[in-house]
Amino acid sequence: MMTSGQLKAAFRAYRVFWVVAAGVLLANILFYAIAVQEKVRETEALREAYMSKRKKTSVPVEADDKLRQYIGAKQALQAFRKMLPRNNRIREIENEVTALIGRNKLTADPPVFHSDGPGEMLLWCYRAELSVTGPYAGLKQFLADIQNSPRLYCIERLSLQNRSGATEQAEMVLDLSTWMRGSMKMLPLAR
Repeated sequence: MMTSGQLKAAFRAYRVFWVVAAGVLLANILFYAIAVQEKVRETEALREAYMSKRKKTSVPVEADDKLRQYIGAKQALQAFRKMLPRNNRIREIENEVTALIGRNKLTADPPVFHSDGPGEMLLWCYRAELSVTGPYAGLKQFLADIQNSPRLYCIERLSLQNRSGATEQAEMVLDLSTWMRGSMKMLPLAR
């Protein structure tokens, strides 16, 4: 080990080094105390100002969730709307219903779908009243075919009757509706 006398001699021999090292250390402490601490205070003040503005303009969490729900519902409705056939396909639907009636060995006048015009989101609802006669099994299968159709059909009203007194024959009256998507070009001009 070095004695205290040897340490003093080493310090004297390297005095310039120790003075420079102490000066650098002192300069760093002063720089941190003055420059860095000032920037830390400025940064903290900016962060507080930012948080204050954010609180004033931010949407509450509950409203934010409602906004997300609204956006999700809107996207789901738009996707649903795109799945619907265009409005100019009504004859295809009438032909499809006529084919289902024939395939199930039923009798009915050809369906004619009518619309009251566009509803919300430019969706057109077409309705037809059908009076279909035939065996009960055929009527049941016709309803199953309507339900399993790739198109969207709604049975809004349904009644079954046996007017003829025959056990095999029944008459079914139903209001059938379907939806189609329109476009702005299809809207009547305002006068």
